[in-house]
Amino acid sequence: SVSYSIRAKCPSSADGLHLGGGKVRSVRASLGDWHSNRPGNGSYSAFLEFENGTPATMFYSGYNHFSSEELTFNLGENGLRNNQGISTDTVSFKDSSRRRELVSQGIGPPCFGLMIVSCSQGDMRIVPEGIAIYSADGVAVVPLDDYDSGRIEVLNELVRATRDGNTPPHDGYWGKANLEICTAMTESASRSQEIYLNHQVALRNSDSGQQPNS
Repeated sequence: SVSYSIRAKCPSSADGLHLGGGKVRSVRASLGDWHSNRPGNGSYSAFLEFENGTPATMFYSGYNHFSSEELTFNLGENGLRNNQGISTDTVSFKDSSRRRELVSQGIGPPCFGLMIVSCSQGDMRIVPEGIAIYSADGVAVVPLDDYDSGRIEVLNELVRATRDGNTPPHDGYWGKANLEICTAMTESASRSQEIYLNHQVALRNSDSGQQPNS
């Protein structure tokens, strides 16, 4: 079976790394079951290696002690300040304020936890104004003026696929590849070994009709 932390939270993190890194070659992971009154895996730690040798690490804890928004300028996954967002645990989707939050424009880029990209000439992270680049020359911020926050881009992708006939980047092949990363983490944790993947695909443009190799 797939744990809650993997089933509910891993797909978002894996999707972000998959978008930026390309095809994942292998996964090594460990799951955490740390609360006697809440049985089940509530956290994960994973090491991913891409086909070109690039490594990535991924960590999540659902035990709600430390909020990673302290590391992301209090920005959450919708680009909203944490005191403006509404917890999905306490508010029903039927609530109109919850619906507004899901599609509202945030004050900054969406942040699903802290993401740092390390490159040969510098490092990058998300800041409220855009992308901060840390290099030998100091810190420079590249503004992000043309992006949609909240769930707007998800809805736009659906509209382009159904109304305009464009093949979405997040198609069945992509979903299968993303799910493979998540299930490989569960398998890796249970077997205590590295798991090699077989169904990874590269990102493609939404207007491309070419089917990737599965």
